[in-house]
Amino acid sequence: RAKNELAYSAHIDVSYNPSRRHKLNLSLANAYRVASLEERFKYIDQEGRLMVGNPDLKPEKGFFSNLNYSYTGKKVLFKTDVFANYLFDLITEKLGTYSRATGSPVDAWINTNVDRALYLGGEVDLRWLISHELEFETHASYVYAIDAKTKEHLPLIPAFHGLFKLHYHFHDRIGAFAEMDWE
Repeated sequence: RAKNELAYSAHIDVSYNPSRRHKLNLSLANAYRVASLEERFKYIDQEGRLMVGNPDLKPEKGFFSNLNYSYTGKKVLFKTDVFANYLFDLITEKLGTYSRATGSPVDAWINTNVDRALYLGGEVDLRWLISHELEFETHASYVYAIDAKTKEHLPLIPAFHGLFKLHYHFHDRIGAFAEMDWE
């Protein structure tokens, strides 16, 4: 059965530079997309938890916003983003029960629509050139995602996480670094 479906995305970006080193960006967007073939018909069984599609998925619609601030100094680069996204009929995976052709039910990640979903989050990046030889870098990000109707947390959202990194350069030929990832 052939089916023609439409997808679109529209956005507007506003950028403001209050001074040479400071920059603010605001992005607002609206999008509408139909489920992909994989989201509709996948069947993945790799000896882990089964992942299956759903041919009856509704199109996903949403409103998206992102506010970015960045500072670029001689030895420091700082950047932060905060975002809020509100989606209708979000296409996601939820844990459920799937009946195989043999009739035996199994736990599986099943593609489904979430009536209304809210994503809030942000991230911070910092790079600091301590000296010509030594550089420090850090990053942190967080996402809070819930089903706005049931107030349940959405699955498969990464935990609050980030990294710290110290990089040493010796005459631009030899380098060593230490890195710590955390969550």
